[in-house]
Amino acid sequence: MATLASSVKICGTCSVDLVYEEQIYKDLSLSVLPGLCADLILGLDFQSQHESVIFQNGGSKPPLSVSSFSKLNVEPPEPFANLTSDCHPIATKSRRYSQEDTEFIDKEVTRLLEEGIIEPSQSPW
Repeated sequence: MATLASSVKICGTCSVDLVYEEQIYKDLSLSVLPGLCADLILGLDFQSQHESVIFQNGGSKPPLSVSSFSKLNVEPPEPFANLTSDCHPIATKSRRYSQEDTEFIDKEVTRLLEEGIIEPSQSPW
């Protein structure tokens, strides 16, 4: 996914001149989005200017060719839409972990939070 949410509102836009591998892109319009999982995502409007776009992933399988991308205009599903109004979270005691496991879990959660991979949640679910 491009963002940490199923849908996202654009915070703003900016126009930039971009130089990449001796190719100049004048007045390139970029949208500013919160919570991106990457520093920059170049969309179809940018990619479709080129005959092809090649991603070097270093995998062991032979190259994969995709002829083109198409836009997908699908409304994101409403979370928990399948639950009835009388459905509520149930509190249960946490599973017991060894001291070593607990320390590992705490360190890993802290690392994931610091790297922005996960975020704090106040959800009852």
